[in-house]
Amino acid sequence: LDLPRKKFEIPLLIQDRTISRDGSLKYPDRIVGQFTGDTILVNGKVLPYTNVRVTRYRLRILNG
Repeated sequence: LDLPRKKFEIPLLIQDRTISRDGSLKYPDRIVGQFTGDTILVNGKVLPYTNVRVTRYRLRILNG
């Protein structure tokens, strides 16, 4: 496959978390089944961004 590589390959780790007012991660007292946070993080950041060129990129997405 002729896919974009190196600087045109962007890894994205997507997670949901609940963040307290002081900025720390907040977890429920106990987790039954699954935990769903109220904030989406990408590569550990809220509302991330990156500057890109007008070209093809390969996005490597992991739902974490």
